Amino acid sequence: MKPSEILAALPEWSSATPAQLLSNPAWALPCRLGDTPAMLRFDAIRPADTLNIAVKLEDEEHAIGISDSAIFPELHKIWPSRKDVPEPILLALVEKECGKLLQLLENAFRRQLAITGMAREGAGKDSLAGRVVSAGNDLVAFTVSNSPSLTDTLGQLRYIDIASQTVRSRVLPAEVEIASFALSPGDVPMTGDMLLLPEVDPSAPVHAKLAVDGRFNVDEGTGVTELKDAGLWRVVLSSRIEVPFGALSDLAAGAAAWSDIPDFARLGEVPPETALSLVRAGKTIATGRLARLGAQTAFAIDATA
Repeated sequence: MKPSEILAALPEWSSATPAQLLSNPAWALPCRLGDTPAMLRFDAIRPADTLNIAVKLEDEEHAIGISDSAIFPELHKIWPSRKDVPEPILLALVEKECGKLLQLLENAFRRQLAITGMAREGAGKDSLAGRVVSAGNDLVAFTVSNSPSLTDTLGQLRYIDIASQTVRSRVLPAEVEIASFALSPGDVPMTGDMLLLPEVDPSAPVHAKLAVDGRFNVDEGTGVTELKDAGLWRVVLSSRIEVPFGALSDLAAGAAAWSDIPDFARLGEVPPETALSLVRAGKTIATGRLARLGAQTAFAIDATA
């Protein structure tokens, strides 16, 4: 699975409304300001002093408030006295200096943008406060009046930045599986039984697998895949762990190997007497501990459900 597919499989993201996605700190839209690669974000501090223009986004009327910025040199020079500049001249200057920003917004909003004049008021208290960021620097801040259709256009899961700490730090519950096998109906284990675990070599680290959030199978060899119930009996650690989304993302993207991720690398350390559970079809069948039976590793069953 790709990191984006993992994210899309999590209900908190897949069921989020466009408004919730757009307001999330991880929202970021890749864009270009002229020839400069940038990111568009709507988490800016609302600028108090803006030059307000009226625009049409196809059939919708909107107001855009542009803040003072050094990337608009001529506009920057007259900023303190811009109210004294005749409106036609000011509009011509906006079209000349701010064309790259307006083109960026037209592309982001995916609808044709046309300036219709100066706006008498700003974008309003319910407007979106945006900023254009490049190489970690804010290039310009602005406001734009919002609408349901604009929120629907922008509030999409594909614009959630998977590299954001808001996403990467989210932890998911996981079972640590150390063995799995098939049993016939007559071999259902009982209290006091010892199930041999040939997969677990007492002289080597355990090859652990994870069942994360009941949705993903995570394995050193296969990476991250959709979790499917194969009907096997599974021996898991009784204590669940928490796995950061960032670790899953790095493994799925090939940005890190299993051994490079501390949360995963330490899973091979399963000492004797570790509490274990026997699970099948999502239900705990028995509990016990890791033990030795002669020279082999075994699951000593202390109780059954």
